[in-house]
Amino acid sequence: MLGVNGTHFIAKGCVLNTGEVLDPLLPPVLAADNAASWRHLFSGWPAGVPYRGVVVTSFDEQIPFEAFQFTESMLLLDRPTPDTLGARRIIVPFTNIAAVKITEVTQEKAFEPVGFAAPTATSKPKADRPRRPFVP
Repeated sequence: MLGVNGTHFIAKGCVLNTGEVLDPLLPPVLAADNAASWRHLFSGWPAGVPYRGVVVTSFDEQIPFEAFQFTESMLLLDRPTPDTLGARRIIVPFTNIAAVKITEVTQEKAFEPVGFAAPTATSKPKADRPRRPFVP
């Protein structure tokens, strides 16, 4: 939302001077952190994982994709089939991405290059206490 002199108002869903749209559900600081996380994922997409999945937006829209390109603030998705208006491509600001669904079967370690790690197995020592006998 632009003011009379071209300044931007800070409100839910508004456009910032950087061109990014604020997520109406997140405070501005969290929206920026969220955008950086998604940018990191797409810029470092693992080599062995096909470029297919589903992007879930903050508008509750699920967008299947089979290829993508990105800029510093936006993601261009190629849909496998056109939407109801015939569009095959959609541009989504990173700030409006809520989740990414991976539709392909992947190896457990496939996403380690972008920072994911499997939990380490830790065993808790069992407490030394007597067990009650079972009485029917």
